[in-house]
Amino acid sequence: MLAANSVSQLSALAAAWRKQGIIGIIGAFFVVNVATVALFWYDKHQAKHGGWRVPEKTLQGTAALGGWPAGYVAMQMFHHKTKKESFRVGYHAATAANVGLCSVGMASLVGKAGAVVAPKRRPKRGERGNQRRS
Repeated sequence: MLAANSVSQLSALAAAWRKQGIIGIIGAFFVVNVATVALFWYDKHQAKHGGWRVPEKTLQGTAALGGWPAGYVAMQMFHHKTKKESFRVGYHAATAANVGLCSVGMASLVGKAGAVVAPKRRPKRGERGNQRRS
């Protein structure tokens, strides 16, 4: 239960930092990735000692929040969740969703920046070319 609560807290923290601009986004990315490594380590520790485990959906959720780079490193570093196919498929899907959403967000930002730098200009009378009106 601690892990699910921490993911929702990380999500709220990331939303608050997003308001701070690029520094906030970098800070949120850093925190999510550190938390991801901590969750993978904790889950591996609990697996070795027979304790309560971190739910797989929580670990996959870290990928969706942007912690996938650290997640892949942690999987290899701790030799954890590397062979379970169902987990890996879900983790890859969450990673793809995060990368896709980030790509769309970046494209949106670039589009908005381009509109500011070179705003669309309406053609003046007579500049329309040889278009005929029907």
